[in-house]
Amino acid sequence: MMIVSSSMRVVLVALAAFYATCAWATDGESATLKGNVTDLWGSPVPKAKAQLLSGGTVVAEAITDQSGSYYLTDLHPGTFSLRIACDWCDKMEVSIRLEPKEIATRSDAVLIQFPDIPLPTLHMRGVVKDSKGRPVKGATVCLVSPLKPELNARSITDEAGRYDLEIRWLGQFIAYAFKSSFLIESHMFAPSRPGRQPRVNFTLSPLANLYPDREKHR
Repeated sequence: MMIVSSSMRVVLVALAAFYATCAWATDGESATLKGNVTDLWGSPVPKAKAQLLSGGTVVAEAITDQSGSYYLTDLHPGTFSLRIACDWCDKMEVSIRLEPKEIATRSDAVLIQFPDIPLPTLHMRGVVKDSKGRPVKGATVCLVSPLKPELNARSITDEAGRYDLEIRWLGQFIAYAFKSSFLIESHMFAPSRPGRQPRVNFTLSPLANLYPDREKHR
């Protein structure tokens, strides 16, 4: 005959309560969570960690694939915290509820903004031309973070309209080109993956295009 002490009963009860609320379920009532993680511009974020937490404890997790997708199965119904994190993005955490037998689908966007991570040499290059396809010499091309204005880079185009910007941060930026007598052109830009050498071209329209009638009377 086995004698169970009071302390052992407490342990057994605690274990039973833990397994009853655990996210993994095999009782036919389990839920599924399918998700997709992108940056703010809609590009997939691979190798991000998707974690499901209950009471601060991670009960299930998956890593996003190259398309930014993850898949969690056999989850116990209940309310959880979903945490998305990666080495080059801000951590995001939201509360979700999973119903019995539910196949939940989520699409979450994370902010790519870790400027302090050391990067290999990364250059953004391109050409600035006018509306007739001619290179624009002496145009200024800038890269600015909308969240951290102090993070910026600048380059001046050469005779062939070419520029070369050295980028030292991960993040999401606004790239724009300008020169006197031309309209400013801008692009959303996200050098969010180390090792990628981006290329962004600009086409500047003359200011005269805004006032064609005025030019005719000169």
